[in-house]
Amino acid sequence: MEPTREIYWNIPGHLWLYALFAISMVVFCYGIYKRIRLWKLGKDEDRSGNIGARLKAVFVDALFQKSILREPLPGLIHAGIFFGFGILFIGTLIVMAQADTPLDFFHGTFYLYYSLILDIFGVVFILGLIFALIRRYVFRPDRLNSILDDAVALILLLLIGVSGFVIEGLRIAHDAPAWAAWSPVGYWMAGFFNSLSQENIQIIHEYTWWGHLMATLIFVSYIPFSKLFHIFTSPTNIYLKSLGPKAELLPIDIEESETFGASNLKEFTWKQLLDLDACTSCGRCQDKCPAYATEKPLSPKKIILDLKDHMTKVGPHLVKSKNGDNNADLETMIGGAVLEDEIWSCTTCLACQEFCPVAIEHVPKIVEMRRSLVLMDGKFPQELNPAFKGLETNANPWGIGSSSRADWTEGLEVKTISDNPDPEYLWFVGCAGSFDDRSRKVSASLVK
Repeated sequence: MEPTREIYWNIPGHLWLYALFAISMVVFCYGIYKRIRLWKLGKDEDRSGNIGARLKAVFVDALFQKSILREPLPGLIHAGIFFGFGILFIGTLIVMAQADTPLDFFHGTFYLYYSLILDIFGVVFILGLIFALIRRYVFRPDRLNSILDDAVALILLLLIGVSGFVIEGLRIAHDAPAWAAWSPVGYWMAGFFNSLSQENIQIIHEYTWWGHLMATLIFVSYIPFSKLFHIFTSPTNIYLKSLGPKAELLPIDIEESETFGASNLKEFTWKQLLDLDACTSCGRCQDKCPAYATEKPLSPKKIILDLKDHMTKVGPHLVKSKNGDNNADLETMIGGAVLEDEIWSCTTCLACQEFCPVAIEHVPKIVEMRRSLVLMDGKFPQELNPAFKGLETNANPWGIGSSSRADWTEGLEVKTISDNPDPEYLWFVGCAGSFDDRSRKVSASLVK
């Protein structure tokens, strides 16, 4: 007898699954539509071009998890869940192709290797989920702020994975196929059911199958309304990441702009709002933040999650509003969702962005909120007064006479634009390298 199995064995009325699947897809698509409407509140921003580099980033960081694996333990846990889920999903598509298309390939050698591979990756998937639960709820690292959504997502996935093996074990216990060893986990599970009657095995199998299906459809419906949405938003965000210089900020059009910076959601760009939904709350940005490490009132992760909560609460009202303006009774973004002390604690070192595995751009959002505070409200820490005054009077934050900008070059053979008006490269030393005593020594050492 050729190795295979009957799809939808022991499942009378299995055609109902198509209606249930359609309902779950409607809920899924509606959830995505609601989030896209929130992103569209933002201003235009061009993130097209260089498709090859963008696809490479998705291939390396999303598909092969390179950025996730920079930290071995959490990286391996996530990779186990990711690759396990991915292979099981492909396995489901294969079953659908056999059941719902004219293709006929679900037998023989193909079926044997299919069974073996899915069992292996099913174990990898379940182990990844178990280790994730242990890490999050037993070891409780400081950077993980576990909420109900985290537990629901992990338990729901674990339920789907375990029930799949139970179904396989029940089927093997009933049929006892000669090739059962090619499904090693299912074969092991069958041992727990061999003492049951054939009738009882069929009853348990049928109820477990429908329970497995309902858990899967609930999972699909739940994705856009939960942290699980990062399955789609994170790869999208990686594809759309900035390919320019890492410290590059959006320019200000002084002549044409009526407002400066971002004091509400509409003053961010659509990509900056997409960033908020791409966050996986992994806390790597927080771990690397020098402000957080020195107990300043800033966590880059908290900034992103607070802005996301703000978008979820305030965004739908802005979408419904005719002119899209903030209503007086809605929570303010600066001073409400995000505190001013948090905004000014950032050193703009970009460590958060460097270590974010899904290419979230924290610093530009913080800078835009600072711009709004300074340029629109005239609000900033008193410590900045000397720097602002120095910039206004002498074009440097130290307030040292601008005529002495090149004094650090005395005794060195440094060519300037006046010496060579058409250079191939221009080194812009900047204020620190020109006026700060320690930085001037660094500048001098670079030309010796």
